Amino acid sequence: MLPEYESRERILKKVAEKVYGSILDLATGSGYLVRNFISKDVSVVCTDIDCKSLLMLKKEIKKFNYVCCSIDALPFKENSFDFVVGWSALVHVKNWKKAIVESLRVADSLIFAEPNNKISLLAFRDFKIKFEAPSINDIIDFCLKNNLKVEREDFELITVLTIKKCRFS
Repeated sequence: MLPEYESRERILKKVAEKVYGSILDLATGSGYLVRNFISKDVSVVCTDIDCKSLLMLKKEIKKFNYVCCSIDALPFKENSFDFVVGWSALVHVKNWKKAIVESLRVADSLIFAEPNNKISLLAFRDFKIKFEAPSINDIIDFCLKNNLKVEREDFELITVLTIKKCRFS
């Protein structure tokens, strides 16, 4: 958890302000990010590999759709969404590169808010996870090598990455 509740909420609201239309939320968990979409006129699909957490959230927030799946094997058609978003999603999947590729298959724009240092990584990740999490620079390097446009916004413990497919004329 971020040191200050207000800091986390400010970042979550900032991410929510950037999206519209149809949104796929990866690794929804307890719904920190999607709670900021409740009052928006958007269509949201929440995903998580933990089906129990999705069921609990579905009881609380009935407005959205819920799909239990891994973020590196999304069961959606190409270009199904306007945005794919994730709050601490990539650090929770071993094959984070495949998760980015899968996300770009279903949407042209991605927004990931990921821990940006070892302390915040400890706060966001389950201690039972044994694989190494990607750094912000790892994610950016992968995107640039794959001709993706990346915008970076740094906060105290989180970096928000907006990733888009490059359009060539």
